[in-house]
Amino acid sequence: MAGAADRKGTAAEFNLPMDLVVQADGHLLVVDSDEGSVDGVDDEARFNDPISLAIDGYGAIYVADHEGHQIRKITPIH
Repeated sequence: MAGAADRKGTAAEFNLPMDLVVQADGHLLVVDSDEGSVDGVDDEARFNDPISLAIDGYGAIYVADHEGHQIRKITPIH
């Protein structure tokens, strides 16, 4: 299949997966190539060529946004 679809589990489709991490609760996160950088909440956020992921001890996710020339932090809402 071509293209990407932001869905859960086996319904998810990727364009150009670059990296993955497993959260402490077992959820798998995949960074997929995308274009257009927008700060936002939940599915409103957009990245400009994300290439890598990291998770800190508090559950915050860090995304290396290659074309955006920045490291972006996603803070979990508890």
